[in-house]
Amino acid sequence: MKQVLVALMTLAIAPSVNGAIVHGPVEWAIADDGNGHFYQLVDYQAGISWTAARDDAASMTLNGSAGHLVTVTSAEEDAFLKANFESFIGDPNTGVPGIFAWIGLSDAANEGSFAWVTGEPFSYSIWAPPEPNDLGGEDYVHLWRRNFGEGPLWSWNDTNNNPNNPDSPAWTSALVEFDGPFTAVPEPTTAFTWALGGLALAIATRRRKKE
Repeated sequence: MKQVLVALMTLAIAPSVNGAIVHGPVEWAIADDGNGHFYQLVDYQAGISWTAARDDAASMTLNGSAGHLVTVTSAEEDAFLKANFESFIGDPNTGVPGIFAWIGLSDAANEGSFAWVTGEPFSYSIWAPPEPNDLGGEDYVHLWRRNFGEGPLWSWNDTNNNPNNPDSPAWTSALVEFDGPFTAVPEPTTAFTWALGGLALAIATRRRKKE
């Protein structure tokens, strides 16, 4: 019965990579003109490649919904992410770890044709000038906070898949999105009541069998 209680009360949102730190999840509520999706930022202290972060995101679930690397499809969604996660993404001048966060965008399948991991239309971007430049074969996109005097501090850059290249220090991050639909999860008090009720039923059934 203890296992039943844990199953009812646990939300599976943790990454599979050891040493990762999760910030969130945070809902972009429909009441706030959002899409009802949840987002979380994962700091991988030992570094992680884009492909590994993509696979790890796909292994996560939240209230029955599978995760994926974030897809940023509008200025409003980008503003929501910035408001909630900018403080966790560092830059070379501040010394804050997690210098960038992988997002679900790549042109590895077709050079120059960037595509989201979900297949959503690619209609919004916030590249840091002069990105994307495919310097040395860069096919994977991260969000960073760097300012070379040519663009916004919060912007995108294409880079390679190595978590330890000059643009990708040992501590890297990823933004994960959960689209739904979400299954209802009982509140802890409700789950506890269900568990006690199940325990009482099991005891009563066992007593009846003995009689």
